[in-house]
Amino acid sequence: MNAIGIQGLEIMDLFHLHGCKPQVKPVTKQQTTIAKGQCQLSKTLSDITIHISDVEELQPISVSCERSSELTIGLLLEGKLQFTLDNQHITLEAPAEGKALAFAFNIGRPTRWHREFIVNNHVKKILFCLPHPWLVGRFRGHCELNRFIQQLLLRQGAESVISETINQNINSVANVFQRCCGQAISDIELEGIALTAIVHILNLLKEHQPLDSITAMQNQIISTDALKICEFIEANILNSNPPRQLKLTSIANQLGMSVSTAQRAFKQHFQQTIMEYVRVRRLEIARNQLQQQLSIGEVSYRAGYTHTTNFSLAFKKHFGVSPGEISRIY
Repeated sequence: MNAIGIQGLEIMDLFHLHGCKPQVKPVTKQQTTIAKGQCQLSKTLSDITIHISDVEELQPISVSCERSSELTIGLLLEGKLQFTLDNQHITLEAPAEGKALAFAFNIGRPTRWHREFIVNNHVKKILFCLPHPWLVGRFRGHCELNRFIQQLLLRQGAESVISETINQNINSVANVFQRCCGQAISDIELEGIALTAIVHILNLLKEHQPLDSITAMQNQIISTDALKICEFIEANILNSNPPRQLKLTSIANQLGMSVSTAQRAFKQHFQQTIMEYVRVRRLEIARNQLQQQLSIGEVSYRAGYTHTTNFSLAFKKHFGVSPGEISRIY
């Protein structure tokens, strides 16, 4: 088990929690305490990330980081969560004592995620982050729970958020808190506890969220081919330095499909072509790199542009601001 226990949450600890360098606003000293309490980050044998926290937020700051394609399932036992997905603000608040808020939201493509801290906000929560390939490999077929997951995965960001107030006395979730916080636990035990809790929460959400309210696409099944292509692009093309050129024939051959099948599956699921997806994702990654104070020339090169002018024009057309304006803000 890979676990990180934190006493007195610091800004740089968020690097470990989210797996990347966070952007913090307003800018504060590295050792400024933004929250106090306990956090635990664990990863199961099958790559489920479990994030447990019981903290009091101390500073009114905003923390942002890049989130990969995944489904987040959670239980909010106390406090309020404020975050932004796809530039839409979302607030989740725990109900009265003795009850909890079960929730889920889907990140269909890697996106920038912003979390806002509130002074004197005591947050007690459990999050399970499930990568899309993990979900597709396990929720197959046409039973109600499988269809519920498949249709939830068809939604992106803010439009996918669902929540329901439930009775807090859930044995499987209580087990997660008791067994994972500060106690030694075997990998196989952690896997079993996590799976039990995940299925329990999903079934609770499914009971209170009829399939018709999730999506109108009742008969559409999540495209395994589209997700394979997306994961391949993210891992092998977008994150390479120097940038790799995109060859559709190469992608299709390595994934065992024809170019036409790959294009059709991808556009049906993501509502854009593979080339459009790559272009937008490179610009999104470039924006994140500018926020980390990389030079415009370096960011332009990493995004696959041979001329900085062309990069600047494409960037401003997509985001409405120039690369220089982003650099000055951060």
